[in-house]
Amino acid sequence: MAHGFTTDRGWLVDGRGRPTLLRGINLSGSSKVPVAPPGATHLGVPLEGWADVSFVGRPAPLDEIDDHLERIAGWGLNCLRLLTTWEAIEHAGPGEYDEAYLDYYAEVVRRAARHGLWVFVDPHHDVWSRWTGGDGAPFWCFDLVGLAPEHFVEAGAVGLDAQDWSENYQRVPVATMWTLFYGGDTFCPELAGVQQELQDRYIGAVAAVAERIAHLDNVLGYDTLNEPGNGYIGRSARNLATARRFFDQDGPAPWSPLEHLAAGDGVTVRREDGEVLNPNGRSIWRHGCPWQRACGSS
Repeated sequence: MAHGFTTDRGWLVDGRGRPTLLRGINLSGSSKVPVAPPGATHLGVPLEGWADVSFVGRPAPLDEIDDHLERIAGWGLNCLRLLTTWEAIEHAGPGEYDEAYLDYYAEVVRRAARHGLWVFVDPHHDVWSRWTGGDGAPFWCFDLVGLAPEHFVEAGAVGLDAQDWSENYQRVPVATMWTLFYGGDTFCPELAGVQQELQDRYIGAVAAVAERIAHLDNVLGYDTLNEPGNGYIGRSARNLATARRFFDQDGPAPWSPLEHLAAGDGVTVRREDGEVLNPNGRSIWRHGCPWQRACGSS
């Protein structure tokens, strides 16, 4: 490789054969949300105009980026884990790459080299998407599987501003998308083909970044995908019936994946303590729940 690094027995090895420890930093959390319209999480997640966003300027505008890179290098750091997201690259629709963003990202990588900084490309995911309490995937992925994001909050299917954000992995939209991404053809034959579509689109988006920066010698490599979930894959019946709490220890007990599956299909779920999930019986599916049909046919 042009940068001279190789790997040997778990070590990153420089051009002189020396095991090397890089001193790196993430750049940066702001890259998870768009610049325009402003994507700060406290402003909410829009259900309209999802195609017309821009991440150009994340992590910083080009007229400011050198100041940040100079400061990072001055702290003695020499490597950036430079975030990008699938949404930033392909928000407008399948196969529609944001060329302005790709040019911007490449320019940030090029300027990093001027400051002596190596770059490790990080296609970032948290949970699944901005519409499910995290970031990463573009909105149009939900259309592929028949989910209705406009009903997620009302049905209690996502926690957009929850302290225990990782609990979203147990809820239907996120668990569904990860199951279909990794094993949809096996576990949900009704949606056969979605698995390949999701994987191909994601890989294509990362490849578009790779093609744009292939000539830059300070690119060390690529993360595969940050913090993926396993969805329903490998989950036992007992596990699906058990509620799990990750961070937030206050408030009522969380709902189990099975309770969320019922609520997602438009069922109002009630507990003896008075807690209610999906009180209005709103389904998050446009054509009914494919998981219910899959279980009924098995």
